[in-house]
Amino acid sequence: MISESTVQILDGLDLETVNNTARQLNALPAGETFGGVVLKIISGELELSFSELLKSLAAPLFSELGMFSALLKEIVVIAILSAVLSVISLSLRNKAVADLGFYVVYIIIVALLLDSFMECVAVMRSFAGNLARFVEASVPLMASLLLVSGNPSSAAVLNPLAMFAAGAVQFIIRDIIGPVLIFAAVLEIVNNLSAREMLSRLSEIIKKGVKITLAALGGLFAAILTLYRISTPIVDGAAIRAARYAAGAVPVVGQALSSAVDAAVFWSGAVKNSVLIAVIIVILLICMPAIIKTAAFAIVYKITAALIEPICDKRAVNAINAAGSLASLALAACALAAASFIFMVMIMISL
Repeated sequence: MISESTVQILDGLDLETVNNTARQLNALPAGETFGGVVLKIISGELELSFSELLKSLAAPLFSELGMFSALLKEIVVIAILSAVLSVISLSLRNKAVADLGFYVVYIIIVALLLDSFMECVAVMRSFAGNLARFVEASVPLMASLLLVSGNPSSAAVLNPLAMFAAGAVQFIIRDIIGPVLIFAAVLEIVNNLSAREMLSRLSEIIKKGVKITLAALGGLFAAILTLYRISTPIVDGAAIRAARYAAGAVPVVGQALSSAVDAAVFWSGAVKNSVLIAVIIVILLICMPAIIKTAAFAIVYKITAALIEPICDKRAVNAINAAGSLASLALAACALAAASFIFMVMIMISL
């Protein structure tokens, strides 16, 4: 049963902007609204179970792997043809024919590889933009919730902090890591054209640079959120105590006013937590497709490299395996961005 105070607080919030943004990003179940999710959380009608979560994650993953099985089959068939051509060339003792056969096969594999890897990077970049867009849309709502629940300093700090974080994540992942991963993939392809490795060191430096960038981004998020968690509750606690003291000092009705302040803070906190849990759910629904797709890319590349290794030239295997490693970095970028904002919202719930 939802109290009248809760309904009044919800009516005063702008849930429509967040609802429209989530709907445009396909981050809400069909026929559901953001306000409806919040009401289900408050009333305890929202059913979340570990088994259902596993099912919701496993089904899309296997679906994506099924879609990528066509790519795997094409590369394996090409690898088999390459092995047959190599055997024929060796029987004829003609190295020129063998080299020509390798380059023909390598070009076909590279064309398939680049086309799919560009899609993987596009998924990561689109995810970064969508996540930043939703966070920016939900910041005013979250700040209002913190304010009415007795956290004025947290509300004041949240707006610039969240906007900066959303912009930074979007810029770093979409405009820096995305192009760098594509450049690294091209380097790996060029490097494996020859039996002599010429660009492997540069490729390793780029991959380590991406890892360091992601680690630095995660460390920066952790430091900012830690300071946010430690500092703002001190000021907010003082503000609430001051409000209670001022209400209690009023003659005759002081005790009643103090109780009213406590009740307002309690119900506002309940609404705040319910809305923020709904925000986390939407973030998960935004990030799940991107994480599942990038994971599927990484898994398919690694499996393909393992399958064709016994029959295909080592250079083609190395190129496919490198694409799997780069897709894993795209997966790490998506997971880091999602986890950072989820932790930020969870910290707000704990205030």
